[in-house]
Order: sequence, then C-alpha cells, then structure tokens
Amino acid sequence: MPEVAEGLRPVGELFTPSQWQALLGASTGYIEVTDALGRILYVNRPMAGLDDPEIVGKNLVDTVPMADRHAMMARIERVLTSGVSEPYTYALPTTNGDIWLQCSIARQQDEAGDRLIIVGQDITERVESQQALLEANERHAQLERKLQIAQLHDSLAGLAGGLAHDFNNLLGAILANVWYVMTTLPKGSQHRIALEEAQAATDRAAALCRELQTYAGQTQGKADQIDLKDLVVDMSRLLTPNVSRKAQLLFSHKGDPATIKGNPAQIRQLIANLVTNASEALAGGSGQIRIETAFDALTERDLSHAIVETGLLPGEYAVIRVTDTGIGMDEETQRRAFEPFFTTRFNGRGLGLAAVLGIVRAHGGTLLCESSAGVGSKFTVVMPALTVRPSNLQLVPKLMATKRTILVADDELWVRAACARILEREGYKVLEAANGREAVDLIHTHGSEIGCVLLDLSMPELDGNEAMLLIRATRPGIPIVLMTGRAESEKPWAEVEHCDFLTKPFLPDSLLEKVHGVLLKTA
Repeated sequence: MPEVAEGLRPVGELFTPSQWQALLGASTGYIEVTDALGRILYVNRPMAGLDDPEIVGKNLVDTVPMADRHAMMARIERVLTSGVSEPYTYALPTTNGDIWLQCSIARQQDEAGDRLIIVGQDITERVESQQALLEANERHAQLERKLQIAQLHDSLAGLAGGLAHDFNNLLGAILANVWYVMTTLPKGSQHRIALEEAQAATDRAAALCRELQTYAGQTQGKADQIDLKDLVVDMSRLLTPNVSRKAQLLFSHKGDPATIKGNPAQIRQLIANLVTNASEALAGGSGQIRIETAFDALTERDLSHAIVETGLLPGEYAVIRVTDTGIGMDEETQRRAFEPFFTTRFNGRGLGLAAVLGIVRAHGGTLLCESSAGVGSKFTVVMPALTVRPSNLQLVPKLMATKRTILVADDELWVRAACARILEREGYKVLEAANGREAVDLIHTHGSEIGCVLLDLSMPELDGNEAMLLIRATRPGIPIVLMTGRAESEKPWAEVEHCDFLTKPFLPDSLLEKVHGVLLKTA
C-alpha cells in the first residue's frame, strides 16, 4: 500500500461505504466498475434514455453499440495489460436518440484482483451544438458559393449581352445591304450565289448572337401560357432523332397540369438543350434519358441543389426533370458546366447549358443539378406555375397599308442607311434621325406627314424609351416599331398600343412586315 504523508489519512479511510455511495451518486458523470472479465459490478446511476437501465451484472462489451464492440474488447485488453488509462468517445443509441459519451477506462488493482473503472460524461449537447455549427457554416459556405456563381454569371451575361447587341447592329447592316444588292442580280449568277453564301454565314452569326442573348437572359420576349406536358409531347418526335439509337427516351408526367407563362420557343430550346446534353453524356452507348414534367412541391432541401441563389422559397412549382444514366459530372465540372464556352467536348461551343440557365432565369425560375461521376445526372428546371389554361389567340386579318413617310432613328449610320434603302425600294418616303432628340424634332417639324417611327432603344441625347414618350405626347396614336439588339427590352412595351418590336439583326422582309403591320392597325 502506498505511503501516506504525515498528518494525512488514506483516502479510503475518509468515508464509510454508505458515504462513498452517496458521493459517487452525486457525480454528474457516469461511473461503472467491472471485474477483469468486463462484468459490471457497480453503476452510480442509470443512464437516461436507455431501454434497460438495470445493467449491473451484464458485460461491459454488451452495453455498447454492436459496431463498437470489437474496439471495446481490444481496449479492455490493452488497459488490463499495460495499466495505462485510455480515453474514447462513442454514440449510444437510445429511445430518445443518440447519447454521445466521452469516457475514460482505467485499471485498479487490490486484494480482490483487477478491476476496471469507467468514467463517462454526457457530451450530447456539445456534439449537437458542434454539428449545428458545422451545418450552419456549410449552409453559409454553400450560399456564398452560389452568390459568387450568380455574380459570375451576371458579369458574363452582361458581357455576352453587350457583345451580342453590338454585333447585332453590325449584322443588321450587313444583312440589309447583302439583300439589297442580291435582289438586283439575276438568279443563278456567280455574284448572287456568293452573296447568298454571305447571307447564310451572316444568319449563322446572328444565331450565335441569339445564343449569347439567351445565356444573358435577354430573349424571353412575349409570354404565352404553356402546358409543359403538352409541349413535351409535341416535341417528342423532334427530340428522338437527337438521341442515340441505343438509348431509351422516356416521357412521364406527375401531378396536376404544370402550366407556366413563358416563351414557347425558349422552353423548347431549353428542353432540346438538356436532352442533347443527356444524349452526349451517354457517349453513344446504351442508357436511359427520362423527361418528366410535374406540378410538384419542392422543399428547402430540394432547392439547395440550385446552381445559383435565386431566393425561391419552398412551395409548389412547375417542373421539368431531365435525367440520364450517363457518365455524370465531378464537382469541378458541375461548378463550370454553366459558364459560356466551357465544354468537355472537342467540337462543343459550350453554350448549351449556359443557354438553359439564361432561359430559366429569364422566366423567374431556377435550375437544380444533381450529378456524380460515373452515375449520371439529373437537371431540374423550376418555374413559377399558373393554374389557368392557355386561352385561344385571335388572329388579325391582313390588310393593305397605304404607303406613308417613315422616320428611322438610329445612332448607327449604316443601320439607318440600310433601313432607308429597303423602305424606299418599297415605295416609302424616309426621314433619318441620328438620335432621339433629332427624332422628336422631326416629329414636330413634319407633323402628320410621318406615318410610322422606327426607334432604336440605345441612342445618345434621348434613348428610344425617352423619345417614344415625347413622340407619343405630340402624336398619341402614331405607330412605333422599337429596334434593338437586346431582346429583353421588349418587355416594358409589350402591351403598349400601336407599338411593335424588331430584334436586330433582322431580314428586310421582317422590317417590311413590322412596318406594314403597325400601319394596318391604325389605318
């Protein structure tokens, strides 16, 4: 027995057995004593939440979760052999959930033989607090990543939209002048054939600009009520040729009708891009591509898979899901997949998924992405739902319009000149203005002589919006056609009376059709 300093008594003589029992029972921790075989001889108090608190007589190993028993047996053997105490932590399942225990096991030797003393502390609150903090930090980091992605997309979208606008102005002038010269040449001549090829190349360049505008969310245009199920069914024959013959293309709908307000052409492009992406993920092999439309309730957990933060709250939405069993994407690819011009294909342009994201955002929705390398991908388009079915459209009969004087206002000289040549060739008289202020002054000077105004929305002095308000103040009913390379500008004037919209670049026939149409309505 160890020596005791003079004046001190051995600790075992300080208390009677009943006093020791009371002292151990007052401890906030759990104390167990076992024999060398692990049989429990004493516990200071039952553990809260256990189905069977009477554990005296049981083996210590049998009181821990099955997954931890092998480790506990090895731990007991080490402590008995070395005499060195050993800390450990584990989760104990109970009827009220897991209890986390932080314990220490030590050997005690006396005349009765070896004993094991286990002291445990309930750290459940601490563990749960740490887990809650980690989850909160992860949510914050996830939100921050999404906001950074949204800022990146906004910056790239602004750049893409601005470039598309400038190129559209240039392409508009090229198309108009090519058409003007081409119509003066006999069919089949080498010069006309060369100009037709130039026109085709310009059309392709214009299509690329439209893709950039789609990514920038600038091409929603006039919205109709769309039943997503009907739209997908109508597209089914067009989608099939874009999918490998070895792949299955499956369609389904869940729940009530999923109706949205949007641009049908843009939603078709969105679906086609997602199906094309899914087909390419199959890499020409066998597999499945499933398109599901639904009117679905989405939770906060569902919306956590959004590519960018949009502020959408849990609730019911119109949904399009495109799922494939292809190669899937790793985290790095998912992070960059929606950037314009990013592609994993040698011959890809990298605008397919970027355009999808632009369309979704232009429709007030969001895009969810779930994917793992080697497993496949699921893209979920989420958009605000309507409950009203589409109404029938009334067709306006075509009438002949009287040729009038047309005012063309655009700050680009070559655009004004090209429009003037086209209109004059059709018998219209044309006045030109280099900015909004000149356009307003010409309205005041020429009065009722001017029958229609073509206004570019981006001009110095007064822009198209400001010029339109001043022109309408002088001539309330005058027909106006707004021109721009930024298609989103259509929205503010979509419902204005005697007003139409023309997206650059446009073909001469489109220009003449718009002018003819607005003149008809006021004839």
